[in-house]
Amino acid sequence: MAGFTKTKNDIRQLTGSKRERAEKLVNKLDFMETQLRNLQKEIKGKGWVEEYQNGANQSGLKKSSAGEVYNTLIKNYTNALKQLEQLLGGISGEDELEQFLNND
Repeated sequence: MAGFTKTKNDIRQLTGSKRERAEKLVNKLDFMETQLRNLQKEIKGKGWVEEYQNGANQSGLKKSSAGEVYNTLIKNYTNALKQLEQLLGGISGEDELEQFLNND
């Protein structure tokens, strides 16, 4: 959760339900970031396409399951960052997104 240190400091300045929502969002973002990194490793190793076998006569290539999950999760991650940014008044969210996107 090192990437959210500044955000945690900003959250301490909030009070009441805003603070509670912001803390929950940071926990979810931390979890999603870990999962996104794991998915990136899998996609780098196996690629964006995988073979499938559907019964005896149907087979071929399809978008990888990891790729589909990654695409959905990155959208949710970005939306959660925007929500956090709104709660913090635009202080932190974009910094964390830029850090994540620039971190291979």
